[in-house]
Amino acid sequence: MKIFIVTDLEGVAGISVDQQLNGIDNPYYRKAREFLADEINAAVTGAKEAGATEFLIADGHGSGYDMMLDFDRIDADVTFVTGKGNPMDAVDDSFSAAFIIGQHPRKGVRGSLEHTGSHMVNQGMWLNDIEVGEAGLFTSVLGEKNIPLALLTGDEETIKEMIPLANGFVGVAVKRGITRNLCVTLHPATARKMIKDGACRAIQSLSSISPWKLSPPFTLVIKYAASEFAEKYAPFGLCDTGKENTLFPYIARVNENTLRVTAPTLHELYRRYYLMNCVV
Repeated sequence: MKIFIVTDLEGVAGISVDQQLNGIDNPYYRKAREFLADEINAAVTGAKEAGATEFLIADGHGSGYDMMLDFDRIDADVTFVTGKGNPMDAVDDSFSAAFIIGQHPRKGVRGSLEHTGSHMVNQGMWLNDIEVGEAGLFTSVLGEKNIPLALLTGDEETIKEMIPLANGFVGVAVKRGITRNLCVTLHPATARKMIKDGACRAIQSLSSISPWKLSPPFTLVIKYAASEFAEKYAPFGLCDTGKENTLFPYIARVNENTLRVTAPTLHELYRRYYLMNCVV
């Protein structure tokens, strides 16, 4: 049984402020990565106990290759997709389930380190008119490949965010946001125990967990903090001008700071979203 694991950092127990999220020489960032590695190990251990045998982990934070700094701390039975590029390209329908570890809430809710995409750039996104965060977007693409979200860990608002979208997943809340940079967090050891138990339950109950399925056509509306970001992709004014976007024909300008992206599949929609983030 193969499990795909997507990780982030902001939703890990013990992490509460932006200063913990980056900087190779930053001791707080180094400790934050250790907390994440230990939560990954807890999830892998719990899933193994329930019968999972293979694990592929994608680093979903920052550069996309930060996790390689802690390879020697993570369970040696796992494999990694790491580096620059779309991690979803490494996933096929041979996976039985997905875990999302260390996830933060979407932009605008009262949750610890909430954001969608880039905290300073993105104001929100809507997938087929449903507001989603990063967890929702990942889950939709996985659902297209018939892979259900089985385990989600992070801020309690993240769990609430996904309940209407995913079907039957096990949620493990390890912190509660008071403001964006203030939270009540479990002790990391307590969080790890809960994640291990949650992963075991998730695998044991896979028969009652189903993928999140969306129907085409697929659209992703992205709202930016300023018009200059939208201008990079649709520099011809509003979409009702009638002018064709020859550079990005699948992108339309909704208003001054909002774009609509279309694609024939959710995988392609995510690929386009990923490439747009590289440009911004």
